[in-house]
Amino acid sequence: MNIDNKRYFIYNNIESLENHDNFIKILHKNNCEHTSNTNGIFVNLNTIDGSIIEELFFILSSEINNDNKIDIKRNDFIEHAIKLTEKKPVQIIKKDNIIKTQLYMNDFPEEEHDIIRMSKINKFDNI
Repeated sequence: MNIDNKRYFIYNNIESLENHDNFIKILHKNNCEHTSNTNGIFVNLNTIDGSIIEELFFILSSEINNDNKIDIKRNDFIEHAIKLTEKKPVQIIKKDNIIKTQLYMNDFPEEEHDIIRMSKINKFDNI
């Protein structure tokens, strides 16, 4: 199939994909000119280099031949990750519950003394 046929294939089949993230990544990676608005991203396929068309064609044909299984697996993974985070109970730590104890240099191993001294000098509060 020549490049023009691949461009035509992409044009006719792009909307069959459930997720266009891979296409967008390729366009950004190769600095392809495109227009973005609330309706999506628009690209003139005739201005894109043949090697990029080959890459887009490969991804599109692979995902179509796999019945969007890549997208389905990705969506399943995301849904599973969301469910896991929703089920975890959130532990709220109140200041009243914090027990303050004094720590001394002798409480730590000798090899950590330099690290402790450096942390006092540099104050790593924002980390």
